[in-house]
Parts: sequence; C-alpha cells; structure tokens
Amino acid sequence: MLPQQVLSIYNAAPNPLPLERLVVADGETVAVLLLSRGFPKTEEEQDRFYLKGIKTLSKFRRFLPQTILKAIAKQENRQLLEDCVELESVIHSFDNLKTDLQKKLGIKLNKSYPNVCFKIYNVQMFSEPKAKEVLENLKKEGISKLVLLPLYPQFSVSNTDALFQNWLKEVKGCNFSQICVPEYATHPKLIAAFAERLGEALQRFPKAERDEVAVLFTAPSIPENEPQKPLYTQLVREGVKALLHERAVKHWQIAFLKPILFGKYFLRPWATDALADFAKKGHKSALIVPVSYLFDHFDTTYILEVKRRQNAEALGFKQYEVMSGLNSHPLLIEALSEIVRAQLRLNGENGARELWENVSEFVWVRKWLPEEELLVN
Repeated sequence: MLPQQVLSIYNAAPNPLPLERLVVADGETVAVLLLSRGFPKTEEEQDRFYLKGIKTLSKFRRFLPQTILKAIAKQENRQLLEDCVELESVIHSFDNLKTDLQKKLGIKLNKSYPNVCFKIYNVQMFSEPKAKEVLENLKKEGISKLVLLPLYPQFSVSNTDALFQNWLKEVKGCNFSQICVPEYATHPKLIAAFAERLGEALQRFPKAERDEVAVLFTAPSIPENEPQKPLYTQLVREGVKALLHERAVKHWQIAFLKPILFGKYFLRPWATDALADFAKKGHKSALIVPVSYLFDHFDTTYILEVKRRQNAEALGFKQYEVMSGLNSHPLLIEALSEIVRAQLRLNGENGARELWENVSEFVWVRKWLPEEELLVN
C-alpha cells in the first residue's frame, strides 16, 4: 500500500479522520483524549457489549435475526462470567491502570513542554467516562484543541477507528480543532518497553529451558475482506520485527485471537492453531505476548490467561505464561508523550515529526523521528 492508499483508509466514511497537525500558541491548553473500549460493569450492559461486538465483526450480521444475535451475546457473556470469576476485580484494576497512565502522562507532558498546558482525559466506548461526559467537561473548561490517542498501537477498523468514529459522531457540529493518531506500533520507546516486559516474562522459565520456549505474539483478528487488512497485518509484523531486534527469541510465531462468531472468515493463523503447531514440534513451554494491548485487562485475563491456558494444557504444555502489560512503564509514558508532541506545531515549527517509509512491497508505514531531529523553520 502506498501512502495515498493508507490515507484513503484513514479518510473513509462515515467520518474522515482529522490528520492535520494542530497549531498551538504558547499558553494554550491541549486536551489529550486516551480512547479505549472499556468494559461495562453490569450484566445487562455486558450483554449489550457483546451484542455490539458481534454486530461489528460478524460477516452475516445483516442476515441473522436480532433474537439470535442477542442469544449469542448473552451466551458469550454467561461463559465469561463463569470462567472469569474475578471479573469485577479485573475491570477495577484496568480502570486504575488507565487512571494512573492519565496522571503520569499529564505530568510528563507538562514537565517536558511547559509552554503548553496539557489536560488528559480517559474516554471509553462501553463504560464511564464516555464521550458525552468528557465532551461536557471540555466545554466547561473552554478547551478547543484535542489530540485523539487510542490505547491500541495498530490501526484497525474494529478497534481504533471504532473509537475515533464514536468520538467524532458525538462532537459533530462542535467547534474543535482535533487530530487523530491512527497508529504508533513501531515507536522505538514503545518497542523498548515491550522488549523489557518480554525479558521479564522469560525470566519465569527455568534458565536451561528459555531457548526452547515457544513465544506467541498475539493480536485480535479482523475480517479477511476488511480494506485495512494489509495495513493492520503489516503494522503487527513490523512491531514484532522491531521487538525481536531488541530481544531475540529462538522460536516464535504471530497469531490472532479468534472472534466470537463466524471465525472462518477472519484473519489467521489463530492462537489455538499456533499452540497446536508448537506442541507438534515438541515444545512444552509457551509464552504469550499480546502486542496489541498496553494494559492487563479482561481480554488478556480472560481470553489469554483462562481460555488459551486451557488449550495449552490440553495440548501438553507444562508451563504457560502470559506477558504482563506495559501498564505505566516509564518508556510507555515517554513514547506517548513524544507521540502527542508530534501532533503539534509550536513556535513556527513545520511539524515534520514523522516520515513515511517503505518497509515492504505491500505497505508504507510511519517512521517516528527522535526529539533531537525535530525540523524547525
């Protein structure tokens, strides 16, 4: 994909993504919105959450009766509640992690760039604080310049773009200057943070067995016919490639998490298939590295810690581990701070904080420039 093709994905309907850098004068306030899906806390809200997910991802959602879709959603939620007995604790922990990130990113940005006042907000699609509440706070504060930063490194329609569209729909008609950050999967400091977590996770295995650990890099699957598939898969691959450059492992594979419904129409290989392949090759230890998640939360705690662990044990694995999330890792805070700063033009800067780079014959991705290479007029 050429840069123009990538930009055409970002500019697709219903609401094209604002991508032009914000011109910010000294003393102005910029709001940074940390976008995430969140997770509803009541059983009724959770049923609606699964229903929305099925409608978003299922190839035949238009042809199935609403009653069937609701029944499937309810069944998925019951299974979750049965398997993840500490769900309430997991959700609470996830909320605390995001609040901690919000606080630390605000401190970092305001300390690093004192000529601008940064205010950080969490915005969640399925739980509080939702877009409407944050919008009211922005109006009360009189803030008009926004950086929309999703808490998922790779761009996909079902995750990042859904979060963007949820916000853009809410603020339609409002007088905001805003910019979206579609992806940051290969930011060097993000990769360095993942590399540190990977090294820590490998320490859980006996030293003599570490070279034979099967390392599975996982990301959510997307429909095979999605137009952004080449971009999404390339961003996953390039992120893993950069991570392996920092922390080499002997046996590894990239795999995707199977969706709730109609999985055969989605991107493969799935994590279950990859685990089976490693088992056939004689591996007895497995490490899961979720490269699309910044935090420990219900996806990793339920799908990876519970469901995939059951698969691994059935396949004969003796040790199965899931890498901890980055959470509030100092390098993650630095990476996000640099990414936010890259969206702004201050004091006459031309804003050239990234380059498009051809990393393969299939797709162009962005190469982030370090702070010292900032181009100025």
